[in-house]
Amino acid sequence: MIKSFLKQFSTKKAVVIGDTPLVGRPTADILQKLEFNVELGYKDTKNLKDITRTSDIVIVDIESPKYLDADWIKEGAVIIDAGMNVIDRSKRKKRIVGDVDFQSALKKVRHITPVPGGVGPLTIAMLVDNILVAWGRNSPFL
Repeated sequence: MIKSFLKQFSTKKAVVIGDTPLVGRPTADILQKLEFNVELGYKDTKNLKDITRTSDIVIVDIESPKYLDADWIKEGAVIIDAGMNVIDRSKRKKRIVGDVDFQSALKKVRHITPVPGGVGPLTIAMLVDNILVAWGRNSPFL
């Protein structure tokens, strides 16, 4: 996903919020290989809002429902929301939301992954890819 947007960025600055072994660290490594200036952040990082406001790409995986809104986002940024939070709307209905307030952010971003349905299918595809590689077959994705 990120490679398709490379030519559109002027500063190539990214922030990864959440240092998880499945999303945070690998994504930061990929961004650095693509020559992005990458900062790692956490919910308690000082000046996190200032960092996200100047980043071309924001990747979030902190399991905090709607933590980031439009005020946190640079105009024209790309947001990859890997957070998945279950919210009780009533005793019988539950809803899944991301770490980014999707409706608020939609007004400012170039692209944003929805939750649910955003990075989940990519995660499944990569899991299948890894299984095939481990089994000794050639990957259909490489």
